[in-house]
Amino acid sequence: MEAPKFNLSPEQFAAAFPFHVAFDEQLRVLQTGAVLHRLCPALVEGAGFDEHFTVQRPVLKRLDYDAIHLHEKSLFVLQHRAGPLRLRGQFVVQDRRLVFLGSPWVAEMADISRLGLALSDFAVHDPVVDLLFLLQTKNKSLDDGKVLAQRLRTSQQRLAEAQELAKLGSWVLDPETGQIDFSDEARRIYGFDLTTENPTLVRLMALVPAIERVGLNEAIQQAAQSEAPLEFEHRVNAPDRAERWIHVTLQGSVQNDVIIVRAAVRDETTNKKSALRLALAHHVAQKLAADVEPESAMAFILSSIGAQMDWAAGVCWGMEADSRVRCLSAWAASDDAASHEFSAAMRVFSGLRPDGNLDAAWSAGKPLWRVIDLADASQVRDQLAARCGLNAAVVIPVVAGAQLMALEFFSHAPIAIDREIEGFMSSIGSQLAQYLRRKQAEAALRHAAHHDELTGLASRSLLQDQLAQALQRAARQKTKVAVLFMDLDRFKSINDSLGHSAGDVLLRACANRLRENVRLSDTVARFGGDEFVLVFEGLENAQDVIAPLAKVVSLFNLPFEVKGGELPTTASIGISLFPDDGQDVETLLMNADAAMYRAKGMGPGNHHFYSSQMSAQGKQQLALESSLPRALERDELFLVYQPKLDLTTGLVTGVEALMRWRHPTMGLVSPLQFIPIAEDIGLIDSMGHWALEVACRDARTWSDQGHPIQVSVNLSARQLNRHLLAEEVAQVLARAGLQPAQLELEITESGVMRNPAQAAVRLRELRHLGVSLAIDDFGTGYSSLSYLRNFPLSTLKIDRSFVKDLPLDEDASALTAGILALARSLRLKVVAEGVENMEQLGFLRANGCDEIQGFSLSKPITADEMSRFLKRDLSNFVTSGATA
Repeated sequence: MEAPKFNLSPEQFAAAFPFHVAFDEQLRVLQTGAVLHRLCPALVEGAGFDEHFTVQRPVLKRLDYDAIHLHEKSLFVLQHRAGPLRLRGQFVVQDRRLVFLGSPWVAEMADISRLGLALSDFAVHDPVVDLLFLLQTKNKSLDDGKVLAQRLRTSQQRLAEAQELAKLGSWVLDPETGQIDFSDEARRIYGFDLTTENPTLVRLMALVPAIERVGLNEAIQQAAQSEAPLEFEHRVNAPDRAERWIHVTLQGSVQNDVIIVRAAVRDETTNKKSALRLALAHHVAQKLAADVEPESAMAFILSSIGAQMDWAAGVCWGMEADSRVRCLSAWAASDDAASHEFSAAMRVFSGLRPDGNLDAAWSAGKPLWRVIDLADASQVRDQLAARCGLNAAVVIPVVAGAQLMALEFFSHAPIAIDREIEGFMSSIGSQLAQYLRRKQAEAALRHAAHHDELTGLASRSLLQDQLAQALQRAARQKTKVAVLFMDLDRFKSINDSLGHSAGDVLLRACANRLRENVRLSDTVARFGGDEFVLVFEGLENAQDVIAPLAKVVSLFNLPFEVKGGELPTTASIGISLFPDDGQDVETLLMNADAAMYRAKGMGPGNHHFYSSQMSAQGKQQLALESSLPRALERDELFLVYQPKLDLTTGLVTGVEALMRWRHPTMGLVSPLQFIPIAEDIGLIDSMGHWALEVACRDARTWSDQGHPIQVSVNLSARQLNRHLLAEEVAQVLARAGLQPAQLELEITESGVMRNPAQAAVRLRELRHLGVSLAIDDFGTGYSSLSYLRNFPLSTLKIDRSFVKDLPLDEDASALTAGILALARSLRLKVVAEGVENMEQLGFLRANGCDEIQGFSLSKPITADEMSRFLKRDLSNFVTSGATA
């Protein structure tokens, strides 16, 4: 009911409401009723509330506008500070004003004349109470009965109007007869027809639910035996089929020597429903705050709201990634067969967007009330609803970021738009959206914890979990699981030459290509760096892995697009099988890793299946990796030197420094084994610097012994990337006291071609020091003539793979002769490696080779042995080679 409007002049207000007063937000008096003003002349406009009254009921923690507004529906008892006057009534809020509608509480007073009141002052009051006080008063000077009757009729009319205004009713019960005299407002509250005779107590009790009936009856009996007010709350199922909550204040009294029970009744339905909705919202919030799955949360919301608010059915809709609307959960009232039929159909329903009703609600961002008409129903779900007798619905949109959901409740009867219910529904939608956003954040955190940030693939920890589960399933089903350990070939070179950003682009592209070409049941993970692991399960035998393996290999047949260009990339793959090659996660991954390294040793783009023999090799590899970092500290590394002989003079003009490792348990370890490990684990820089220091010191020693020869030291590709390389070499030469011309640095073709521009800069800086530069193993790598011309090289070394077949192999002879001719034209000195017999030496000398080194001259020897070797006369050796 709309709040009353008091657009009255002070005179009109005072006459219409003789015991009433209006306050502003600061509780200052705005208007005062005529009789109240007479009793309290100081209660003028602008006077403060607390200057004249205290609040005896209800108990307020503070006295201000908000506190009174909070108890707007409560019964107030005000005590006048200056006298015995007590007022009881109710505050009504109107345009930020508080209007107190009340009357003197004279039930406790034997004589109203003490207040200066007469019966005529009670224009708006209960006429029965007026008569009671009239009989009790000592002032008998009243008008005749006709005047009294007229005043009583006027009082009754005004009382009815006041009760309707305040939504307060009253009834009087004769406990002996069970007869009840209802006021008009009380009839409306209980749902009784205003034109019928007064209902009896029996009829009233019939409206009360059985569970509350006993309590109300006991309250009436207790009130009849005492004059103290007693409050009680109960529900009624009114004759108009509406359920209402009634607040009753009962008080016994005696009238004409007959005990009666008076009741002031107030319709609390709106407040009660609001309180129940508030409690329901609290329960929903508690449920959503708990760690429940979305399916459970949706089912709880549908059943709780549907049951409490008397809906027939409810559906939770969700928008899937494929733009289809699907039912996530459905509910139906327990005793409604038609609604159960509808909810069962909705559980399997899905439809394409656009969906007119749902899209309209999502766009508007607020509940959508709608009527369902079978004749106009264009959507399948509305047709189903109409056939099941559902004629109205409300849609509550739920928007959580990009996730769209909606709650839809259906009713058999038409429903009117209720803004309070709409606000409640909107709050539930907001709670649900907040819950979904929290779940999205939790899912994002879980994904980040178990997935690689760069590629989005499973992380190592998630891989181990999923592989363990796959092994358990395979053990139960007697099937096999394949583990593919993959490493991208030349990835380090790509990173070094194109930059880490290009490497990241390539890794993401590889990840996407792998993810898009495996089954949903397969696992793809980034193990670290440029390593990936794939897990294929459900294999009947070892041959079943061939097809998916071939598919993975084929993925690298096409180049990857990186920074606007095409980049061809291959991968080396190792494969292990459960249960053949391991029974647990760690063993399978380790064995697949070992097989991958074997595949990498076979050349780019190869794959290899694990064998038990590889396990021993893998253990040895692991032992070397763990021992090598301490080899320098323990003086396990040492240098040997292989002399180089000038074929013209027969003199030893130089030596090549070669690194060796004497392992405490494994003995001598081949450089072919430990040098690649040093490069992989980043030790090659420190080991190369150590070799340079030792070789320069030994060369100075030989020089002091009268043999000023040149020493050649290998330079790794990592050292070539160092910006201060030339400065570091100069410092080593200075510490050793060695002339720059006595040092030659050997580089490989592959080392300089990783970053040719940077290599050219470093080599020019070294050449500027006076250091000689040699290109090692010529003919085995790029063999590019451009770098021979552009790099400041002084020496070219022919690889032993060409020399070993000389002079019998015509191809080897032709290639070697060609290299020698090319070197002469570029004014480069040529050194042939791996010379082992006189026939090879004779061919090389005859074709203009400058120097040789190899076992035919000397095997690699220590520095002390080299001191003795340098004293030998090798002129006969050269002569013998010439004869050969």
